[in-house]
Amino acid sequence: MGKILNITLIIVGFPLLIVLFMFIFHICPPYGPWPMPPWCPVDIESAGDNVTFTHASARTSDAGPDKSSAQVFSYSPLSYIPESGLKLRKDFVFGVGMMDLWGRLCTGLFTCYNPKDHVKTSFRRLGQLGSGMVMVTDFYQLDRDENILDVNQGGARTISPEDMKFLIDDAHDNNLSFMLMTNLYEKDHSREVLNQKNPKKEELDKLFDGWKDKILSQAKKGAYDYLVIDPRDISFFFEDAKATDYMNQRFVDLIPEIRKYYSGKICLWGFKHTINTFGKYYDCLVLDQDIDDVVGGAGEDLDSITKRWSDYLSSVHYDKPVFVLILMPSYEGATDKGWIEPVGAHYGPEYVKDYKEQALVYEGFFRAVAAQPQIDGVISYGYWWDDKIYPDTLSIFRNDLSHSIRDKDAEDVFYRWAVASES
Repeated sequence: MGKILNITLIIVGFPLLIVLFMFIFHICPPYGPWPMPPWCPVDIESAGDNVTFTHASARTSDAGPDKSSAQVFSYSPLSYIPESGLKLRKDFVFGVGMMDLWGRLCTGLFTCYNPKDHVKTSFRRLGQLGSGMVMVTDFYQLDRDENILDVNQGGARTISPEDMKFLIDDAHDNNLSFMLMTNLYEKDHSREVLNQKNPKKEELDKLFDGWKDKILSQAKKGAYDYLVIDPRDISFFFEDAKATDYMNQRFVDLIPEIRKYYSGKICLWGFKHTINTFGKYYDCLVLDQDIDDVVGGAGEDLDSITKRWSDYLSSVHYDKPVFVLILMPSYEGATDKGWIEPVGAHYGPEYVKDYKEQALVYEGFFRAVAAQPQIDGVISYGYWWDDKIYPDTLSIFRNDLSHSIRDKDAEDVFYRWAVASES
């Protein structure tokens, strides 16, 4: 009896040891008619007919049918949005900003996620949507000694030059322009040590000089079509307007140095009041605003949403190409409550997904832009890297509530306007 038990343990335990060994050393088996381990990327060209893509969570909407995309977009008309008969300029840019994740993130032994595994399928899908540009976010972090560091852990890592080339090449293979935005976030609550109310010049200079080194590194890292300068990651720390203006002027002074390494377009990202002052020095502008500031109080009334967008955009005249960034979540009441953190946060039952409200905000935007020819493009930010929607994602990913439009009604709105502008 003991011998039989030992043999059974060997038979059962040996495959488990092999799997554990493969997990520890990130080893992947060849493609075949068996499931791939969760830590292995899906290479479409190598996999051939041995791999299929399935949408793990059927899309549901109170106002529309369920839909499975299988990593390929298929359009579903929305009964609650009537045809407007409007079109945008043929050269209007439909951009998508991918969700700001990069790097392998694990919440358990076999529960890992790596955006790199989904680049090819996502960029191919963007082409199907009619998108002409993709934005990817890179990452650095500020520590409590006011140093700016590379990020090597978690799901918001600094992208290596090799990975950056992979991203750029695949974007271009899918006829997508590539825009890079660099994000700075705090480590160990580092912002609380900054003198935000009345910073000294030497404090500002130390912070900027650290950020300058990273921006110049970014300029050397890849052949982007657009490189975004985001002063808010430095100057928004400070309550003093003079300090903010000083930091933004230093960014302007940095442009000639960037030009030594980078020949593409340099864009300024910010709110209207910042862009008004400094936008003239840049090649293009990315206009950002809290969504509740724009459409707050409009609810799900399309006419009211359109008017609020029109009022907001009517004062945008910069004599530069302008891309409007949209971060509209998909939970009930988001027009009033605004953006929420999509990763690592826990939300109670008062947060209910609402794809209709998000779709109406996009529809209202495009209708408003049809009468605002000074707007040159849109960037729908936070687009998820694959088709899985919470609760079929890692438990920390609340992309059912977040600003991603993937597999939601707003994606149909985006597609319909993109296709109409091409005809």
